[in-house]
Amino acid sequence: MSSPAINPSQSETRAEINRANAQQSTGPKTAAGKAISSRNAATHGLTASRVFLRNDEEHAAFAVFEAALEKEILPNPDSALENFHFDRLVAAAWNIDRCDRIQSELASTSTADPLLDPAHAKTFHNIELYRRRNERSYLMAAKQIRELQSEKLFRGLALSADNNASENP
Repeated sequence: MSSPAINPSQSETRAEINRANAQQSTGPKTAAGKAISSRNAATHGLTASRVFLRNDEEHAAFAVFEAALEKEILPNPDSALENFHFDRLVAAAWNIDRCDRIQSELASTSTADPLLDPAHAKTFHNIELYRRRNERSYLMAAKQIRELQSEKLFRGLALSADNNASENP
């Protein structure tokens, strides 16, 4: 059985109609509208390229969390590379914490043991995969930050030694 022949004028007409329709539905225009539509496909945010914050309460908690980590890990950031790895570390740490919270919520709402409940088995498995992925990201970012900080310290010591040597011949 052969497919029906397509009339070229019909496909051209259809293309013109599609173009006209596309001009009327161009998506959000404002920054706020674009920000909202950028989250249309978001479900849990554990695989998102940015930190996923659901509401103002989470925004506030994240700000406190990030500030505490910055004070402890990156007290004197002076390079874009350090800041880049720090942002990765914070996002991964936040997602690890979210995995814990999601698992706790699932466990508290389940009547049966959630690890043995087939209805939750796939969800727990996926959460554990996301946790491991974020743990690897966290460890890699922490390693990179330590290496950058060590290099910065070494350069500072070498510069100090050079200055002392030139002052005391």
